[in-house]
Amino acid sequence: MTEQARRIYAGVGDDQSAAVGLPREAYVDAAVFESETQHVLRAGWLPVARTSTVANPGDYHSVDLLGVPLVVSRDTDGALHVLSRVCRHRGMPVVEGDGNRKDFSCPYHLWRYGLDGRFLFAPAMDRSASFDASKCNLTPVAHEEWGGWVFVNLSGDAKPLAPSLRRLQQRIEGLTVTVRKQVVTIDLQAVYSARALRPAFHCDFRTLVYGSGRKRSLRRRRSSSTRRGTGK
Repeated sequence: MTEQARRIYAGVGDDQSAAVGLPREAYVDAAVFESETQHVLRAGWLPVARTSTVANPGDYHSVDLLGVPLVVSRDTDGALHVLSRVCRHRGMPVVEGDGNRKDFSCPYHLWRYGLDGRFLFAPAMDRSASFDASKCNLTPVAHEEWGGWVFVNLSGDAKPLAPSLRRLQQRIEGLTVTVRKQVVTIDLQAVYSARALRPAFHCDFRTLVYGSGRKRSLRRRRSSSTRRGTGK
């Protein structure tokens, strides 16, 4: 931990009667953030995906966590994996985004990996007597599943996740959690035009997301505003 971070957190304790607000540096100082990244974020468990995101064999989900490119994948046997998605050859990402596929292939030199991170193939490398395929697998990342979430630990030496959440587990037992996903399409051209014509129109942007009828209404109001502004 940096000296700046030590100074800021020197007075942190459990005595609530002596509690004070953290200084500004705790929120904006780059050295403090680096210390917290190393000692808190990388050292702990962080959620990266819902298990439902990779529910089927072949599903994958890419994520960048604290600057580390990762991929969450479900192999053909149904096992869950979290891997570095950086090719072991020249450091190119072997996959981007989300989807379903049989393997990961680097676009640079076509090195191919299984959904479990196992090295599968590289052009012409079978001609090299010194090439050791067992040392070329994608790097696995420590992970656990809890409550429908996939958690990862970047340091690789964190204590098991479940025991630390035992009290939370007891509090939520018996509760039914429903996860809903809503996809919304926004007409950005209409938004931009509306703001240009009437700056206060941002208060009504919510009208854009509830169906085409509301979109037409917004456009009519924009047209009316334009006519009033021009005197036509």
